[in-house]
Amino acid sequence: MKKVLFALLLCLPILLCAQDFTMSGGFADTQTPQETSLLIIPFHSNYYISEIDALLAREADLDAIMVRRKLRQYLTQALDKQFADSMDTRNLLLGETSTLDYIYNGVSFNYEQYQDPKQEEKSWLKRKLEKKEDKIYGTTSSRNQGQLKEEHISYDRFMSVDIGNEGMAEYLRDEFGHSHMLFINELDLRRDIEKASGAYGDYDYLVTVHYSVFESDGSPLCGGKVTERLSKSETDMRQLTHSTFDNIASQIISEAYVYLGTVESIVDEAVEE
Repeated sequence: MKKVLFALLLCLPILLCAQDFTMSGGFADTQTPQETSLLIIPFHSNYYISEIDALLAREADLDAIMVRRKLRQYLTQALDKQFADSMDTRNLLLGETSTLDYIYNGVSFNYEQYQDPKQEEKSWLKRKLEKKEDKIYGTTSSRNQGQLKEEHISYDRFMSVDIGNEGMAEYLRDEFGHSHMLFINELDLRRDIEKASGAYGDYDYLVTVHYSVFESDGSPLCGGKVTERLSKSETDMRQLTHSTFDNIASQIISEAYVYLGTVESIVDEAVEE
C-alpha cells in the first residue's frame, strides 16, 4: 500500500503539468515568451462576409448565426492545428470572451494594398508583356461641395489590423507569454462572378482569409490573404471546414514561417498534407 501511495505522489507533478496545458488550450501561462509561440486571435463577427449562408445553413440545418459561429471555430482550429506542428500555440477562441473584447476594442481594421506573392515572383519583363484589362476592385465615395464623388479602386486589397492601444501588446505578452501574434482579420465567402458559366450564372465560390502577424511587442511582421476556390457542388459545411480551411491554413503558414522562425521541413510537410 505504501509503495502504491509513493508512486502516486511521484506522478502528481506530471499530472498537474498535463492538466495545466489542457486547460489553457496551448502553452502554460508564463511571464517569459517561449522561443517560438503563437497567440491566435479569431476574426470579429463583424468581419465575416458571406454570400452562401443560405446554402450552408440549409445543408447543415443551422441558422445563419450558428453557421458563422461554426466557421469561426473551425477556421481558428485549422490554423491552430497547422501551427502547433512547429510551435506552441494558444487559441483565444477557447478562452474568456472578455479577453477578445479587450483586443477588439484596442485595434482598428483597414484595407491595405495587396501584392500577390505569386505575381512578385514573375520577372519584370513577363509582367510587362502580360496584357490585362483594367480591373476594378471596389469604389470609394466622398463629398465635395455637396456633390457625391465615386472613385474606382484599381488595386487589390486585404484587410489589415493596426494595434492602437500601446499597452495592449505588453499586457497580452505578460498574460500569455507568446513570442508572436496571428490575427485572423476577415473571412470572405463570395461568388466568383468573373468566371460564372451558363445562362443563369453557374457560380463557383471564393473563400478568402485575411491575416496579419505581429511580434509580441506589437511590431507588424507580415500580412496578406489566401484564397481557395469552392465549387458549387462542394458548398457544404464539411468540405469548407475541413478540406478548404486546412488548405488555407497550410498556405498561411508557408507564407508566415519565415517571420515566425519555424522549421522549414515541418512547414513543407504541412503544405504537402
